[in-house]
Amino acid sequence: MTQTIEDLFSSYRSDQAEIILGELGALGFVRVGGNPEAISMENVRMELFVLIGVDEEGKMVSHEIVRFDQIMRKK
Repeated sequence: MTQTIEDLFSSYRSDQAEIILGELGALGFVRVGGNPEAISMENVRMELFVLIGVDEEGKMVSHEIVRFDQIMRKK
């Protein structure tokens, strides 16, 4: 699934964040947080967390896909 998500990010331009959010939603991801610089989404069933960095214009500047078990190890 991680590769599928990476493919999503590489399939769209940085100014198409809303489309990617829609695609992630279709995969079962829900938005769990966010601020002006980041959008956080997770899929509990898949145990995946996605963090999308955005700039002041709303364009994507980065993304990270993290498995829940990786988050637990960081604590």
